Parts: sequence; structure tokens; C-alpha cells
Amino acid sequence: MKITVAGGGISGLTAAFHILGLAKKHKRNINLSLLEAGSRLGGVISTVSYDGFTIEEGPDSVLTKDHSVIELSQKLGIEDEIIRTRDENSKVYIFHKGRLIPLPDGFYLMAPTDIVSFLKSPLFSLWGKLRVAMEMIIPGKSGESDESLDSFVTRRFGREALERVVQPLIGGIYTADPSRLSLKATMPQFIEMERKYGSVIRGLRKNMSESGFRKTGESGARYSMFVSFREGMKTLVDALESSLPGETVRLDSKLLKANTNGDKWRLLLSDGSTDESDGLVLALPAHVSSGILDDTDKELSTCLSEIEYSSSCVVNLVYRKEDLPGMPKAFGVLIPEIEKRDVIAFSFLSEKLENRAPSDHVIIRCFTTLGAGKKVNEQVEAEIVGTCIGESESILGATGKPVHHTFRKYEKALPLYSVGHMERVKNIEEQVNSYKGLALSGNAYSGVGIPHCVNEAVKSAEKVFFDLFARPR
Repeated sequence: MKITVAGGGISGLTAAFHILGLAKKHKRNINLSLLEAGSRLGGVISTVSYDGFTIEEGPDSVLTKDHSVIELSQKLGIEDEIIRTRDENSKVYIFHKGRLIPLPDGFYLMAPTDIVSFLKSPLFSLWGKLRVAMEMIIPGKSGESDESLDSFVTRRFGREALERVVQPLIGGIYTADPSRLSLKATMPQFIEMERKYGSVIRGLRKNMSESGFRKTGESGARYSMFVSFREGMKTLVDALESSLPGETVRLDSKLLKANTNGDKWRLLLSDGSTDESDGLVLALPAHVSSGILDDTDKELSTCLSEIEYSSSCVVNLVYRKEDLPGMPKAFGVLIPEIEKRDVIAFSFLSEKLENRAPSDHVIIRCFTTLGAGKKVNEQVEAEIVGTCIGESESILGATGKPVHHTFRKYEKALPLYSVGHMERVKNIEEQVNSYKGLALSGNAYSGVGIPHCVNEAVKSAEKVFFDLFARPR
């Protein structure tokens, strides 16, 4: 049996790894092929190392609330490479009216758990604080209908909380307007808290013990909320690639179309060649999968095309530490949309993780949506980098120019989980399940983080494998 995985990001690599694991466990012969349209594996994960610097052009760490990446690392034999974030620098600042103000201790996404710290914070007006406190007596919403994140937050906490904290926090995760984001798809835990406790604040305080360190693995090792790898996130990609047999990976091989006669999938590649496969995992953005399946199933293709995406740029700026005398000891700074700046967030990579830069330098990651609608050339890149440098000077007080920078644009890479997203995904899953040997994977469906992608990839691998080989009783 032949199985093809299209997409060499974390989802495709994990799916391929798990398919091989299933084949070994169940003693089945599999001819596996992984197609990657680009010249490298890893997708948005990209680590650049030089002269003592370890720079992340994509995600720099992994949330450990879900243990999937920890467990995957254990299977790959790289658990010893896991490092925790520097908890002593774990503060986050909000840029508010020209000042950097620390997010109150115990503030979790949209609500405070440390009331004293919240009441002392200059981030909120007196009315804003009263409005947030009123959340504990506001009746919960009845019914099962989805609502936007904007609607939920303003209904329970007021607009000031939305504009000054929630929007920049959520914007840093989804690069999207909260008025378009589905609450069910992005923050379902808050729906449950409202239903169960009648108040998000009460629910958070009740469950706050679960938000600290979590134990995982037989060794009893403890990890912080976020972890990375000693040599950068590429460690995970490299380990997955190394686990695949030779000749499995085909770079610069873009899948254009996939058609089925019920028994086989006929594949058309960008070089004009064709191939056949018994099983197919599309670990690709939904809009790319839509085009691939357009000739096979118009309805499924249309549903996939309805999942919208946003684009963003990540600029890494390397400064001498002496040129950033006012930079706070923190993980980063969030900039609310109401401040009308050109950067939506700064992440201080060298403060967040050890051994990312020599002690006399710092690495600042700048996130911006500038250039989202433009084709990036040298001039556009220079303009965006220049803007990020200017914002570093204005917001962070940089007094000198960076000694090095990297630039990466992610075109239509982050899905927008708009209102009704869960219903769309359910419809897509029902249609995909009608096809033997077909599965979809990636960040378009059940979560945008790396752990979500790993879990989705495992499910996709199992779906295709057991479509072809009956699941043992």
C-alpha cells in the first residue's frame, strides 16, 4: 500500500512519522511519500543560527498545557533537548498612551485572577475596573449559538478590557479582529466557565491551580507553561525528518490535483508528472487543499475555501544590549490596535529563552501586518524592516541601530476561525469521511498552535491507515 502526505510542515512530518509507527506496530508494509512544495521542511518553523545567535523566524516555543509535543519528543528521543522559558522574565507589558505598563499579575487572556494586582494597575480606568469586577454578577448567556470573541468580552467585561488587553493578546495569537473570531473555536474554555460557574473570573480562580506547572512522562519531569529546544525549534523538525527513511521526502514537489476512482488517488504534480496512491493526507492550508480537491468534490472544495487566512511578517532585530537601556525584563510587549502603531507585538527572544544570544546582545522579534497585501520585494522588505526599527526606537527606546536582522513573510499562513467555524469544520469532516484513504491536517481546523497541529496529524494518520487496513478489534 502507498500513502502520500502532501505538506512538509509540522503537520505533514508528524503524520508521516505516525503512519510509519502504525505500520511497524501492526506489521504492515507501507510505501510512504512526503511531498513538499518548497525547498525545505518545517513550514513556519524556521531557526537561523550564526555566531552564537539562535534566531526563530517562526514560533519560538510550545505551550505545554497539551502534552502532545512532549510525548512526540520522547518518541523521537529528543526530550533531553527541551528547555523551559526563563520564568523570572515572564512578565508581559502593554503599550498604553506612550507608556509600557505591565499586564497585572494573574491576568489570564481576558480576566484577572489576582484582584489586588488588577485593582492597582494603571492600565484600566476606575470605570474599567468596576466594569470588569461586575463580570461576577452578570448573568450567563443561554443557548448554544456561537458568538464572536468581541461580543463575549464586551458582554462580560466591557469594551475597555477588550481594547486594552484582550484584543492585543488575541491579536498576538491569531492576527485577527476579535469581532470576526469565533468564541467556540478559539476560547471554548470560557464558554464552559460561564455555564458552570456563572462567571469567568470565578471559574478561573477555581481552576487556577491547573495553570501552573504540569507533570508529564514517567520520569516525573516538570515543565513550565512554555518550552522550546536547546538549539531552537528546528530540533523538532530535524528529528522528524531524520526518522523518515531515505527517499521518503520529495522537496520542490507541489501537489496540484488529486482525483479518485474510489480505489486509488491519482496525483498531478507541478513538474507535470503523475502518481498513484492508496491513501492521501493533505497537511496543507485549507485554501490549498481546496484547489487540489476542486475536480474531485466541488462542495468540499467550496467549504475549504470558506476558511479565511491572514498574512503577517516577522522581523528579528539583533541589538547591542547597551543600545536598549530601557528594555524591560519581560517576554515582550503587546500593542493594542487603538494605539494605531505599525507593530502589533514585540517578543524578547533572548529574555524569554537562554542561550539565544551572547550576553551583550538582545534579540527582538517584531510582528506586523504591514505588507500583507503586497508582493514582497527588496524595497518592500526594506520598508517593513525600517518601520520595525523605528517602532523599536519609539516604543522600546532603542538608541542605536540593530547589528543584524532577519525578515520572513507568512503569506496566508494563519487561519481566521470566524464565527461558525466549528460548524464548517464538522461539515468538512463529514465530507472527508465519505472518502476512503483521505484525511486533512494542519492548523485550519481545530487549533493554530503546534500541539493542535500534532494532535490533528495523529488523527489524520490514523484515519488514512485504518481506512486501508481494518482497525484491529
